Amino acid sequence: TPTAAVFIPNTGQFKGPHQFQAGFGKTTLFFEKDGVRIALLDAESMHQANHQGVSNEKGSVVKGHNLRLRLMGGAALALQGEGQESRAPFHYLLAQERWTVRPTEKLRYREVYPGIDLLWQVAQGKMKYDFELKAGANPALIRLKYEGADAVSLRKGQLLVKTSVGDWLEAAPVAYQMQGKYRISVPCQFV
Repeated sequence: TPTAAVFIPNTGQFKGPHQFQAGFGKTTLFFEKDGVRIALLDAESMHQANHQGVSNEKGSVVKGHNLRLRLMGGAALALQGEGQESRAPFHYLLAQERWTVRPTEKLRYREVYPGIDLLWQVAQGKMKYDFELKAGANPALIRLKYEGADAVSLRKGQLLVKTSVGDWLEAAPVAYQMQGKYRISVPCQFV
């Protein structure tokens, strides 16, 4: 589970169809119009390649596993960075091209389902996503699918996604509605 990240807009400095990218430790997330690609690297092979100079005739090998988190039946919409922009811009140089971008602290998919936004952010040192529903929106429309996983199961209310380089664990979902300034819990769970 990640510990810190910023959302870097892709203005051409990265190859691929993703509009934003967030990286931390052994994980990189690529935010696309209809979901998120998750690239996981094996910590042990990364350590060997980076710190012990492991090589052979083919060079150093770092094991990895790719997942895709898809919004099933959701709209394919553009993403929007939100929140505080980083004071320190990121600079990229590739051949004769240069890019300067300012990462944001949040990333929003608007209207992924009618009346429902998807917000990604780092909160309490962890990467998380929230579905924000407007009054009258139907939460039963929300359906996510992990593609590329070795197995997906529930463990004590959490979603356990098994991969060839370790587990990706999602905390049990929490739902609430605001009534004035009060947060009222609403039952929810992964199914």
